[in-house]
Amino acid sequence: MMNINIIKIGGSVLTGKHDAPSYDFKNTLRIAHELSTNFKECILVHGTGSYGKPPAIKYGYYENGIIDKNKKMIALEIKHSLRQLNHLVVQSLLDARIPAISFNIDHFIRQDTHQIEIKDLKNSILELLNKEILPVAYGDLISIANGSYQVFSSDQIVLELAKIIRPKSVFFLSNVDGVFLKGDGIHDGFEPYLANTLDEENIQQLYQMENDHMDVSGGMRKKAKIALQISKYCNCCFIGSGYCPNVLIDLLNGKDVKGTYVK
Repeated sequence: MMNINIIKIGGSVLTGKHDAPSYDFKNTLRIAHELSTNFKECILVHGTGSYGKPPAIKYGYYENGIIDKNKKMIALEIKHSLRQLNHLVVQSLLDARIPAISFNIDHFIRQDTHQIEIKDLKNSILELLNKEILPVAYGDLISIANGSYQVFSSDQIVLELAKIIRPKSVFFLSNVDGVFLKGDGIHDGFEPYLANTLDEENIQQLYQMENDHMDVSGGMRKKAKIALQISKYCNCCFIGSGYCPNVLIDLLNGKDVKGTYVK
């Protein structure tokens, strides 16, 4: 296990919930400044938010994550938009005096098998970290063998990196305080309540967020399931709010933070 932290920033934290591409300069820069004092052993992955979710609904690929090869112009336009978001995120990091560079996961995926070239990916990441450069990966569309394009979500990227790197911690910063469970009459009556911990048992009571089924990345339900897998490869896995001031400072300093710890 390496002394590395993987930080996943949800797309909604960077862009808000909009039907057209938007970018929250203020909140992203705040997060960047929080990271600036402790970035040297970190990998950053971010979601797509209003740059990725609305097209998935508009073109109907939120269900299977596939854009047919006959619609490759649409796919390439979306890829271009996702790169623009990544450019904005990297620029915010540079503005906070963090030496950051975009890291495209597509370059490490074989088209014939859709499998990641593990050795190449690991070596590339470690090379950047040794140079004290922050790698910044992002959810994207990847080209597959038949000429179509497939969603490779930011949460999937975090899972693959966790398997390869075996990090110390994985932090998911979302637009909510953590994972909410259905009320059972014990915790605040029958209203959904914030889970302090999430495990294989209580995930069955996970509260379904509105419009989760319309999220191409699977929403909180998919994120929670992936986080359970990730928890096997790290010492600490956390899901919390990316809008909470000093959240990254406290997490990176090992302090307890309001949210859900995944066991």
